[in-house]
Amino acid sequence: MSHDEGQEQPKREYHHHPRRTFNDDSPQRPAHRVRPESVTVFTVLLVLWNLFQVYMIWISSDDIMTMAGEAGRGIMEFALYIDIGLGILVVVGVWAVWNWKKWGYHILIFVYAVNILFSLCGGNIISLVINVGITFLVYKIIGDLDPLMD
Repeated sequence: MSHDEGQEQPKREYHHHPRRTFNDDSPQRPAHRVRPESVTVFTVLLVLWNLFQVYMIWISSDDIMTMAGEAGRGIMEFALYIDIGLGILVVVGVWAVWNWKKWGYHILIFVYAVNILFSLCGGNIISLVINVGITFLVYKIIGDLDPLMD
């Protein structure tokens, strides 16, 4: 006779702990969220565009430093690191949006607002137009998902 035969095993109770609770006045999210195709295409293109930009900055950094000369080397180096950091933040923001996190949307808006400021300070009209356009697209395409995000 084993030591378990005469004893009753305790029952295990499993409790479901919801990840998020809602107030009575907050809208309930649908149980199954479907990502619109426009969001899928836009986020994939956004990641590819930013990875391309980070790559281009990385491979052209020596040329940029040479053009800046010794006097502007420190400022240009700082600006390059900021650009690379912002590109990485976009990838993090897109990953968060892909996983239905609202903070990812806020990261994207922040990054493109900073890019708009850099474009204004640098007097780069083409960059300004591109960054305003991307900010508008982030706002329109991803901002509409706000009620579905955590």
